[in-house]
Amino acid sequence: MFDVRMSRVALSACLAAAACGDGDTPPADGAPIVDGPALQPLPDLRFKWVGASPVLVQNSITNLGFFRDTGMAQIHDQMEFAWTPLELTLDGLIPGHYDWQIADFTPQESIEPFRATAKAGPIAALDQDLAGEGVVVSIDLHADAYAFTTARPQAGAPDYATTSFELPRGELDARIATEAGLGSVVTALSASPTTAGNVRAYAASRDGDSTAYEIEVRDVTAANAFANATALADAGYIITAFGRVGDDAAIMVGTRAPGAAARTVTLQTTPELDAGDAVVAWLFATPNDLVIVQR
Repeated sequence: MFDVRMSRVALSACLAAAACGDGDTPPADGAPIVDGPALQPLPDLRFKWVGASPVLVQNSITNLGFFRDTGMAQIHDQMEFAWTPLELTLDGLIPGHYDWQIADFTPQESIEPFRATAKAGPIAALDQDLAGEGVVVSIDLHADAYAFTTARPQAGAPDYATTSFELPRGELDARIATEAGLGSVVTALSASPTTAGNVRAYAASRDGDSTAYEIEVRDVTAANAFANATALADAGYIITAFGRVGDDAAIMVGTRAPGAAARTVTLQTTPELDAGDAVVAWLFATPNDLVIVQR
C-alpha cells in the first residue's frame, strides 16, 4: 500500500509588500481612491467549478505534450484562469509520446486570484513537480510520464490539505468512502505508474469543511461514460474525479453532500461552457471527443 501525506498548501496573505493593503493605490494627483468591485470568492476547488458563480467563460483550448523525456508546462499565476481536466486517451497509447488537450476558463466578474498549473514531464519528477500545487484537478500517470492540472488559492485561504494513496482496485471504494466521511474529497485518479492493477488517487480536505460526504465509484468505458455520468448526476453526485486505469477502462467518482439535489450533465464534442457549467471528464475519441459537462 502506498500512502503519502503531501505538504499543506499555506501561502502568505501578503505576496509582496505592495499587496499588503486593500489593493488600492492613491492617485498621483491626490484624488480620492475609488474602490473597484469586490472580488468574488473562489468556489470549492475540489468540485471542478460545477455550478460555480460567477459565470465562467471559456478562453482557449491548448495542449500538453511529452516526447523523448521532455514535457511542458502552462501556468496561470496570480491570475483568474483555471484549467479543465485533461483530455484522456484510453487506448492506442505510444510509450514515450503522449498528448493531452486542455482548456482554460475565466469568470466574467473579478475573482480572487489563484494559481492554476498544467504540466507534463518524466514520471521520476512527479512528486517534486506536484508538491505545493494544491488540489489535483486531473492526472494521467504512465510508466515513463505524467500530466496533471491543479489549482490553489493564491493567498492561502481557505487552506486545502492534499492526500495521495495507491491501492488495488478492489480496495479503492472503501478507502474513498473513508476519506469522504472525514470531509476529504477524491479529485483525481489514474492507473499506478509502477504497479499493475493498482490505482493512485488524490484527495483534498478544506479548512472549515467537516461534511461527511457520500460517494459512488463506477468503472466506465468510452462507450458508457456519459450514461454513468448521467446516473450519478441524477442522484445528486458531482463528478469529482475521472481517470484512466487501463485499455478502454476508466474510473469515475461521484461525491455529494447528504440530501444533495439532482444535477444535469450534457455531452459535447468540445468544451462550451454556459452559466454554472464545468468540464468534469474529457475523452479522446473519433470522430469527435467526448466532453462531459456538469452543472
